[in-house]
Amino acid sequence: MVFLVFCVALEIGLRLSGHGPVDGPFDNTDDKSRRPDNLAALLSQADRYHGWRHLPNRALTNLVTQGAPLITTDRYGFRAGRGWPGRKDQPIVVFLGNSMLFCAEVGDDETIPSQTAGLLERAELDVCALNAASRGYSMLQSLRMLRTCFEQFGERIVCVVYGYCDNDTAEMFFPGMYVPLLSPTLRRAASGGYSEHDAPYAVPDGTRITELRYVPHGWLERHSAIWHLAARPHAPDGSYTPLADDIGYWSRWSWRNGGPQAVEHLLHEMQSECRKRGALLFAASLAIDRDQANGFLDITQRNGVRSFDARQDLQPPVARYLARRDDGQLDGHFNREGARTVAEKIAGQLLPALEKRLDTTTPKN
Repeated sequence: MVFLVFCVALEIGLRLSGHGPVDGPFDNTDDKSRRPDNLAALLSQADRYHGWRHLPNRALTNLVTQGAPLITTDRYGFRAGRGWPGRKDQPIVVFLGNSMLFCAEVGDDETIPSQTAGLLERAELDVCALNAASRGYSMLQSLRMLRTCFEQFGERIVCVVYGYCDNDTAEMFFPGMYVPLLSPTLRRAASGGYSEHDAPYAVPDGTRITELRYVPHGWLERHSAIWHLAARPHAPDGSYTPLADDIGYWSRWSWRNGGPQAVEHLLHEMQSECRKRGALLFAASLAIDRDQANGFLDITQRNGVRSFDARQDLQPPVARYLARRDDGQLDGHFNREGARTVAEKIAGQLLPALEKRLDTTTPKN
């Protein structure tokens, strides 16, 4: 009883001080089968190291997007695509990132990795593309997925393409970004170094996820200032962000509060993993915010990582490259034309380096 009285008093005090709860994105969607964030949930299972991974051998029709594209996963849980998994001795180009490279808004053979694979195939390069991206993945999760791919496929991996997006920094600092799953997080020590932390779970590894949502979610989370304050996103140094329900706001805030330093650290880790195995590393900026895009490219150049702006060839009006939801609203992710345009940019950057790496200067029989 004393504890209940304390909680009520704390709730009142927080509200009076201005810490009122806010609604999270997508909470106004009653049909859960059509919630944009549920696309990740219906394909996902809990995984302490990665946060979540795709279920193997799954097929899901994306009812959120016009055209209702089919999304399938292979026996490993990776997104199916053109030419994948290829021959057992065939070199692999790995694509890492979040929803912008997972491409749930188009079919398996129309994703950016699939269309890049087709362009490289037409250039007579004997490689296949592995789409190891996942909706909602942070840069830290992409690094961990890179380690997993190297453990699984070893020297077959000859090239890695990491696609940086605006929210990649926000999602690795904020352990409350998704419910019930929590992402692994990056923390900065007093000495200035960084440490990775696995995500704690209320469910065991392998548990099927039926709903994956931004916080706050549910009645209590939406209406309780106590819960919302406890779940507030924070920067690597432990400081809390202002209250907001906008992932774009969190992304911009995180970039101004330690994001570039964290990106540089993780980029160095990716580069080290690739160098140990003789694989090429490319960093593609898919960021919409120009400050973040330019800042990311500056970081890659300082660290000697091949990089480019993957959005550079999108000509106005940019809306023609974007998917639309079933209600006609722009989605923000790429449609077929957008995925093809970005794939052409990526293939053009990869081709000379891969030709040299694979020593494939003559046509195959």
